[in-house]
Amino acid sequence: MTFDNLVRTSSSPSSSTCTRSSLSSLPSPPDRIVTRNKPKQMKEESFSKNILFISVGVVAILYVAWSSWAIWMLSSAENAHKLWPIPIGKIPKNTNTINLKKEGLSLNETSTNNEFQTISNLAPVCNPLKPEDIHYTLATQVSTERLWMVPQHCKRWKGPISVAVFTSESIGEIHKKIGDGCETGQLRIQTISSEGVEEGEYPVNALRNLALSAVQTSHVVYVDIDFWQSTNLLEVLNLKYVREELADDDLLAIVIPAFQLARQCSGDDISNECEQKNIDKMPKNKLEVSTLVKSHEASPFDPTNRGGHGSTEYGHWFKQRRAQFHDIPCIRSNRYEPYMVFRYCQKFPPFQERFTGYGKNKMSQIMHMRHTGYIFSQLGDIFVIHYPHPSSTSRKVWGQKAKKKGSNKKVDRASLKRSQVDRLFVQFKRWLKSDVPDMERVPLCADAVDDDKTLWV
Repeated sequence: MTFDNLVRTSSSPSSSTCTRSSLSSLPSPPDRIVTRNKPKQMKEESFSKNILFISVGVVAILYVAWSSWAIWMLSSAENAHKLWPIPIGKIPKNTNTINLKKEGLSLNETSTNNEFQTISNLAPVCNPLKPEDIHYTLATQVSTERLWMVPQHCKRWKGPISVAVFTSESIGEIHKKIGDGCETGQLRIQTISSEGVEEGEYPVNALRNLALSAVQTSHVVYVDIDFWQSTNLLEVLNLKYVREELADDDLLAIVIPAFQLARQCSGDDISNECEQKNIDKMPKNKLEVSTLVKSHEASPFDPTNRGGHGSTEYGHWFKQRRAQFHDIPCIRSNRYEPYMVFRYCQKFPPFQERFTGYGKNKMSQIMHMRHTGYIFSQLGDIFVIHYPHPSSTSRKVWGQKAKKKGSNKKVDRASLKRSQVDRLFVQFKRWLKSDVPDMERVPLCADAVDDDKTLWV
């Protein structure tokens, strides 16, 4: 099999895409083909000289006042974090630990029928942004068994990181397990207690929302802990052109193409030696991941679930220049669930916390984003790579096979986790259609897969 066969080359018509070049040192970008329907900011045509002089005077007075306030604030170590868009400081001692069973946690506002969450009410208001206002926090969730991966993210991402941990251990014990792999103040850790939670009911979406709730920057890079980012991710996102695009549209989600590394050991080997072999092989940049794909040691994620990342145009990504956008024209499956960069404010649809364990927990959130008007654009030169590991307990519970029941030997699916998740997903789809206004800007493709055929309902 050739390298070209491993990735799907974009077959979309040129009228459906919009590619943009971000650096003056790169070749001139092609003519821009507009595919977005969004309000344009109104600009006044002119100002009289008198109004201009008055405006300059007012700005000067405000600047002097702000400068005095800033100097006063900086004099207090306790208030210093209020000035900066990226909070850096010691981790608070009163970091949250939440018991889901005791508190009935729901971090976001629910719909009128109390079924699903509609907005991220713990997030800030979606005020207009300038490019210089845009900063990023990496957010993730993790179980105790995979805490060792946190320092790997700290090595690849030199900005703030918000981590939600599912554990029975204390914050102090968690820090001991993480060790010294992260900079002082880089991490904000919150926990959800694993006490009393049934096997296979990992509260993945409650953890995701909890990680988001600690974010104090305008935008979030969300990844699950087993997807490690390319080392240039923050550098590319901080480019002026990328910030301008994000400031121009609150509902622009940057898609980070996802790859997977083939296991470097056989079977379920979880020895330290095997772990180190995998770590050493994990690519850090586009050249490394391209080389691994060519040698069949890596591939686009996930061949067993092509709908999950199949709308990402991998063939185009290999040709994209650094920081060049490529809008995804349509979605090939409702199972689409890419890792993304997005603005974190109240418009952002939260992860639905009724989805626990494995299945439908992330794709339902992407469906919600599509329904409320988000567009999706993959960015050149950046990626995430999946660390190869044995299946989680939640995945194994979801994958249990149905047994035949009764004299007629009918297959009993109703009691299985997969069937329960699929029935909940049907409820979610009905709610989305009936309760949430349809503002869709990126439709399903004409040849999209009919995912409902595979539901256990």
